[in-house]
Amino acid sequence: MNNPHAALLSLLFALTLGLAGCGADAGSGGGTSSQDTAAPGDATDGGGSDNVDAVGGGDAPSGGADAVSQTDTGARTGADAGPKPATPADIVKLANAAVAAWADDATQRVAFMPESQTMKELDSADCPKGDANCGGGDSYDPKEAAADVKEWFSEHLFNQALADVKLSTDTSAVFCLKAEDLCDSEPDAQGNEVVDAKCAAGLAKVPLCLAVYVFDGDVLKGELRVGLSPQVVPATFVLSPTQLSAEADLAKALQAAKMITAAIGEELPEGFPALAQGKLSLTFTRDAAGDALSGGLAVLESAHVSAYSKGDKRFYEVKLAQAAKAVQVLFGKDQQAVAVKVALGALDLGVATDLLLGEGEQDCGGSAPGGAPGGDPCGVPAKPKTGSLHLAVPGVTLDLTLVASKTKDSATLTGFGLGDKSVTATFDDGAKVHPLGALDLNAASTPPRVVNATVVYADGQVKLEATPELHAVVKHSLAVIAPQFGDDVPEFLHAGQSSVRLDGASVPAMEFGDKGGAATPKPAPGKDPGATGGGVDDDFAHMKVLAGLLTLKASGLAGGAADVMLTIKAGFCMAEADGGSDKPQHVFAQLQQAACK
Repeated sequence: MNNPHAALLSLLFALTLGLAGCGADAGSGGGTSSQDTAAPGDATDGGGSDNVDAVGGGDAPSGGADAVSQTDTGARTGADAGPKPATPADIVKLANAAVAAWADDATQRVAFMPESQTMKELDSADCPKGDANCGGGDSYDPKEAAADVKEWFSEHLFNQALADVKLSTDTSAVFCLKAEDLCDSEPDAQGNEVVDAKCAAGLAKVPLCLAVYVFDGDVLKGELRVGLSPQVVPATFVLSPTQLSAEADLAKALQAAKMITAAIGEELPEGFPALAQGKLSLTFTRDAAGDALSGGLAVLESAHVSAYSKGDKRFYEVKLAQAAKAVQVLFGKDQQAVAVKVALGALDLGVATDLLLGEGEQDCGGSAPGGAPGGDPCGVPAKPKTGSLHLAVPGVTLDLTLVASKTKDSATLTGFGLGDKSVTATFDDGAKVHPLGALDLNAASTPPRVVNATVVYADGQVKLEATPELHAVVKHSLAVIAPQFGDDVPEFLHAGQSSVRLDGASVPAMEFGDKGGAATPKPAPGKDPGATGGGVDDDFAHMKVLAGLLTLKASGLAGGAADVMLTIKAGFCMAEADGGSDKPQHVFAQLQQAACK
């Protein structure tokens, strides 16, 4: 049987982050140190809705079951915003009513997504050609989806039978998750499912609970609690029919995970973060009239999650800078559209080369290294990759509007950028950090490093329009890592620079899709020889310049590969080039301009 606590700890982190996805405006001042027990308290604006106060954190008495009553938790509707006397039955009724309001609204607002052209196409991608009965999937039913959400919460969480009488007070109801819902189980000699005793005993010592309080009207507030004494609060939340709010503390979540594993007598599962820092809030509000539903992610304190050292083949880490309004989402009156605004700070990712690109362990059927009997191709297990790969993104900004229907989907991006400098990739061999690549997007445009674009998908075709231009430049120097991958890294990528540019019109545009490639006519006398083709594969993806000029360039390539300069004019398509070459060729050198079919 697998270790039962691995799933339990995964659930803990999911609850912590999930509660942070419930939100209305979470504040940047909330929370306590990783050694304190948090209770909701006043908070400042963390980047969500301007008119909803947040769940923050003030120190609570040690192990206090009624910790929230010690502070004012916001969402004030009267002179006294403290917890009100309430029975578990009162709290269950209010909680499930709020869940029902959100489930009914949210499932209806996202109904256009699974029914969109893009989602239907993706669902049909693996269907045999000509099979009319394949693909499309089951129709999405918002009412059915909402009913499933409401049923789960009423059965597994906000249920009077699950309220812990000993931990609840006259102003709170404490719902503790049961061992049978969290721990692994296996059949006994009589065939009855028996919960893993070790996991159940540990959960009894360190319970995982939600404490919920009633404030003025239908506003509920609460916290995720782990343990009794000491007690850790990784997340706090607000719940009402028109607002959801939560804040998650990653350091407290890790602390709680360690408490659970200690109680169970186990260690953290392999790959579990060894370091977790930062505070996040993910927020949602909806107006009573049902006109709009908005949400937002705030990185209240810079986040850093990692496991193992850089020299370990299991190493990974994620760093995300503080951002008060990292992501904002708006569902308005239009039931076929969603607007997204992104303003992320610096993002740094690191991962062991072997963890990301290694071939893993091979099953050789018990044969000895050097080759398996009977010609088994397994042979010697793959040699682990060394070092670690790192990606640094200075930031991400964009305003995105998605409109979807059964016949056409579109995405409009305004102000899309990747920060004020290059995106860089590096390789750390343990002794030195080597550059692998850099990406610049519209670096010389006005304004710099920003592109506006519209993408429309219909009938298997994608149309792209970009203003003022789309100019991506990639510097590549993969020589330092190539020996670990053999022929998988083409020699021309060992050094040099490649770029793609679409410009030359007020609104440069191109389309690509699956309706075939390019014809290969002989050039007519006096016509542009660049319009010739030859040797074109009929399966080559259709790619046509509709307005402007597409320019593909490559220079400074390794291995003797020649520089490349290819242009495709408006009205022409991209095709595979004639013949081949004994010398190493950049992928751009294998393409040419051709008349479209």
